[in-house]
Amino acid sequence: MKMAEVKTLRHGRLCVVLDKSQVFPDDPGAGTPAMVHSFGYHATYWCACGEGELTENRRGGTTKLTKEELDWLDAIQPEIEEFIYGGRK
Repeated sequence: MKMAEVKTLRHGRLCVVLDKSQVFPDDPGAGTPAMVHSFGYHATYWCACGEGELTENRRGGTTKLTKEELDWLDAIQPEIEEFIYGGRK
C-alpha cells in the first residue's frame, strides 16, 4: 500500500494541509491539494489568498484573515507549489 504524501504547515491560528493524493494532473480543477484550516473555518489555499477569508460550513459564517496571515500564505506559496507539483507546473 502506498503511503499518503501529506504535509502540514502551521502559523498562529492557521494550519495549511497539503495532500498529493488530491492532485489530478488530467483534471487540474478537481481535488483540494492545499487547504487552509482555522478553528472550524476552512478554504482552499487559493481561495483563502484571493478572498482573504475562511468559511464555516455549519452556520455559513466567515472569518477574515489578517494582513500578517495573508503575507504568510503568500510567503509559503513556493513551498506549496513545490510540494504539490514537484516542479511539474
